[in-house]
Amino acid sequence: MNNEQPQAKAEAPVDTNEPVFHDNSNKSTPTGLIIGMVLLALIAIGGVGFGVWEMVSQGQKVKDLETQVANCASANNDKAEDVTVTCPDGTVIDVDKKVSEYKNPVIESTDSEAYSIGFQSSAIQGSEVDSVNISVKDGRITSCTLMDKEYFENGGSRAVSLGDCNITGLTGEIYKVVEFGAGQVNVDNSIGFIMTDGTVKYFPLYDAVTSNDFSIKGSVNIEGYVVDVIDINVMDLERGYGGYVSSMFVLSDGSYKKYDTSMLE
Repeated sequence: MNNEQPQAKAEAPVDTNEPVFHDNSNKSTPTGLIIGMVLLALIAIGGVGFGVWEMVSQGQKVKDLETQVANCASANNDKAEDVTVTCPDGTVIDVDKKVSEYKNPVIESTDSEAYSIGFQSSAIQGSEVDSVNISVKDGRITSCTLMDKEYFENGGSRAVSLGDCNITGLTGEIYKVVEFGAGQVNVDNSIGFIMTDGTVKYFPLYDAVTSNDFSIKGSVNIEGYVVDVIDINVMDLERGYGGYVSSMFVLSDGSYKKYDTSMLE
């Protein structure tokens, strides 16, 4: 006799139209994907940081350039302290406060003595006027006289006054009276007045005498503070011969500039 119980049949699956959801909660994200996402994030952060750094760096460069320009522009200011200034073009300027504070003096009289500066121009050829004589006292013109030489038969000569000349248009205090020009003759020479502020006022010598116009025509165009004018002999080394006399303007910083007619334009 068979005592085994019949087994129950498995039920067939029931058809349904509802979606089937799979539980993936136990599945992990691939490690490579995570690393890639982190690297992209770091690259993005680095790019933003570099952009900010570049903007700050460029802003600082602009600020430094503006400072250099300002310092270079004020390098010759009287109030500047002793400092080394680098201009935007790379030029280095050593600002010496002692030089910047220099001022041409006025030769002033004392309580017991009167001081005056006398000046006589070079000989004026082709005119009855032989020279222009100027006297300066305490920074001011006290006289301007047209002179001629009277020669004696037995030799010798004496200066004779032909009258006064009226110098107009000169303002400020005079440090020194000079004559300057260039060439083998002095037909284009000018009379210059070195002022206490380092400028040089002038009038043309020959034109003034021939037209009787001794008015100041302007300032000599020199970039610098003039303290003196000296005459030099100039020779062309390439040719090796010939030459002429020229004036050289000496500046307060120890430099000098040779006279050129363009300085009067």
